[in-house]
Amino acid sequence: MKTKSLGTIFLDTLKNDNGGDFKNSATYRVFLCLFTILPEDRLGVILEYAFKQRKKTYWFAEFHKSMRQTDFYENCFSHVSSPTINKKEECELNLLTKDLERAHKIMDKIEKTQSLTIQEYQDKMKDFFPYEKRFRRNELVRKLRHERHDSINGYMDSILYNMIHADKENLLHQVLERTFNEYTFLKRRNKLVKV
Repeated sequence: MKTKSLGTIFLDTLKNDNGGDFKNSATYRVFLCLFTILPEDRLGVILEYAFKQRKKTYWFAEFHKSMRQTDFYENCFSHVSSPTINKKEECELNLLTKDLERAHKIMDKIEKTQSLTIQEYQDKMKDFFPYEKRFRRNELVRKLRHERHDSINGYMDSILYNMIHADKENLLHQVLERTFNEYTFLKRRNKLVKV
């Protein structure tokens, strides 16, 4: 048998849904998405904490409460298109793009009559579309495609916390119990990778 970490066991239990109890649950699908975002090693460390708390009577409530007090998610970002190009630059980009297309059409005609090496092609292309124009066009394209990266770690933590709170089926609790039972079983047989 292959060795497993606690994070791997949890994700396997969640994905495989032993017995098919949860597959039709919307809560299940949201939990699956939320937990597969996390790297397995990070998930393993968090679950190890919950596993150690398990001996307490209200371990799951403690685990749920701890989610409000820690950053469960790290390095989660939303990528938002945020062009920094103005109208004048956009017109310039359109003109440069048309010039580039014209240059490629001319080069296509030349290539049909002559066999050019890559270097010869590039040298002739400079005559029709100089490097200055190419650099300016690339600069404007970067401005057009500019993206802003906003952290959504706090939002993800909040969604997970509220999903656990709204989990009337106690789905996460059941999956964690199954995970911890398998983890305990494998731990006794030394089939685990340290987290």
